[in-house]
Amino acid sequence: HILLSAKHLSMFFTNRRFWIVSLQGEGAEDVGGPYRECLSEMCNELMSPSATPLFTMSPNAANNVGTHRDRLILNPEGASHQHMSMLNFLGRLMAACLRVGEPLPLYISPIVWKALAGEPLEIEDLRGVDKNAFTSLWYLKNSEELTEETFKSVYDGGFTTEKSNGQEIELVPGGANLSVEYRNRDIYVTLALRKRLMEAKNMIDALKTGFYEILPISLAHLCTGEVLESLVCGNPEWNVSDLRSSARYEGVSPDDRRCSFLWEVLTDFSECDRGLFLRFVSGRERVPVKLKILPLTVDNPDDHLPVASTCFFWISLPNYSSIEIMRQKLLYAIHHCTDIDTDYRVRGNVDENAPPTIGSVDPPDDDEFEDYTHLL
Repeated sequence: HILLSAKHLSMFFTNRRFWIVSLQGEGAEDVGGPYRECLSEMCNELMSPSATPLFTMSPNAANNVGTHRDRLILNPEGASHQHMSMLNFLGRLMAACLRVGEPLPLYISPIVWKALAGEPLEIEDLRGVDKNAFTSLWYLKNSEELTEETFKSVYDGGFTTEKSNGQEIELVPGGANLSVEYRNRDIYVTLALRKRLMEAKNMIDALKTGFYEILPISLAHLCTGEVLESLVCGNPEWNVSDLRSSARYEGVSPDDRRCSFLWEVLTDFSECDRGLFLRFVSGRERVPVKLKILPLTVDNPDDHLPVASTCFFWISLPNYSSIEIMRQKLLYAIHHCTDIDTDYRVRGNVDENAPPTIGSVDPPDDDEFEDYTHLL
């Protein structure tokens, strides 16, 4: 954000990479792999509330109830000028990655995606963030058990509600001193619902501003929130058969033993390990990835790990003696081999103490016109 937020918007109007990356202490020439690794690491930090202040756990996640517990919500406390600038840049990046088909592994509440797509928010959207608040508001509005006599035994508060961070706020000026009665409960529920759904409005507006600077609002509003999320983030729940059907082979046939081992091992992997596998071979955590499988000719293949080239989506496999050896070696590789080092062999001596760098890429003239055909 600090390096790139001041750059001209034109850096995002390209069908190529937006910048090039040099990783400190890693022998990597950026032909795409380090760039995708950079994007993935940026998203990992964004999705870590302890690392950045923009997102936080939802009440559903904190209380271990309801749906979307794996999704983060915009932090209602993150409303400083710097936070707004960061969200504006994130909006630009999200829209730009949609345009070029570079998926971002973001786990954000559906409320945010609906807002970007221009869909109206409803009471059901609160259920996906705070089931307990949804249940309370729904009961106050719709329960046939409530009467004017029994209402005070259920709710004896004022026109206030709690934000996602637990902070109590007034729904109207002086609301803490204004009693909620059976006769005005519908007004209370409407105000409380509106306040909860719009508690991060300033942050959503900053995100939208950046997003619409790169992708016209008219195009964004052609999508539902769910479709927009899939276009920006890709699909985290990919099927091994889909990866296999698009795979390419060089030096091995699809019927080669090591290829059969690979598909069987991936089929047995958990969703988390499949994501790590994609990260290992591509720098991405989500599809689309067009995998290429090559042989790795070495002595004593059972003593060697597979080798990946994230720039070209290649994986080179030793001819392991059994599927169990394949499983062990692949699991070790995807969990422990995170550095991009093999380019040292090509580059020769490098200064490992050199700082990491990011450089913007100037788009050629033929990138002047935007291409949205992949959205059709």
